[in-house]
Amino acid sequence: MFVSCKDGDEAVLQLTSASVRNAPIEEFQHLISFDCNVPWTATIDVPWCTISQNQGYGYSSGRILVTGEANPAIKRTANIIIQAGSLSKTVTIIQAGTIIPRLDIWPTFLSVDDSGYVYTQGTYVPGIIVSSNWVWTAEVIDAEANNWCTITPWSGFGDGIITVSAAGNNSYSDRYAFISIVCDDVQRTDTIFQKAGLY
Repeated sequence: MFVSCKDGDEAVLQLTSASVRNAPIEEFQHLISFDCNVPWTATIDVPWCTISQNQGYGYSSGRILVTGEANPAIKRTANIIIQAGSLSKTVTIIQAGTIIPRLDIWPTFLSVDDSGYVYTQGTYVPGIIVSSNWVWTAEVIDAEANNWCTITPWSGFGDGIITVSAAGNNSYSDRYAFISIVCDDVQRTDTIFQKAGLY
């Protein structure tokens, strides 16, 4: 049955199934159902899922069948966005993964002198040693306030080393910077300490 939206009628777009769905590692199908009284379109933001249709014309009850591939990697997310005029609904599918992300760093506290010598407990280290089994990213937290501290690289895959560099500290105050390293939903923080250059 087709339903049109007459002048003065209020457009309706309402999900009648859950907006978040957990999917298994294996291939899966999930049915999205919704009520809508105006033309609608649907899009999906990942290539490993497909949808049975991407538009409709004001059905009183709409249905979209989502088909997903098996997941050989870490947990992943797909978003299906249904748009009807100015109205929008998002259905999120979270698929479990065969790989559990792992992330460890050493050391978790580094000292840097004004010549760039990086050490922990008095011993030189090349930087932050990263041990991981997946893609990770790194950043200086509040980089604008901590622009005296820089790192390279900003990302990597698997094991790696993040080189830490520091500008000279020509002040009477010690200072700290914090490096955040993230692998999927696992996060580690390294503290960088630099002594005052003036006393």
